[in-house]
Amino acid sequence: MDSAFQELLQDFLLEARERLDTVEGLLLSLGEIDDPAAALEQARRELHTLKGNSGMMGFSDLQELAHRME
Repeated sequence: MDSAFQELLQDFLLEARERLDTVEGLLLSLGEIDDPAAALEQARRELHTLKGNSGMMGFSDLQELAHRME
């Protein structure tokens, strides 16, 4: 793997982890917040972005999983 791709991969992994952490937090807070529909919509947007980023990286399995979760 060349260093440019390695750097891109590291950026992808960092962002993917942040997005998944956000989704997890949103889902865990659903019973405690006033507007669960807004939280679900935000979680959907996070997954949508993860899906697109996965596709750009060529990770079709992750792209499909994010699509199903979305």
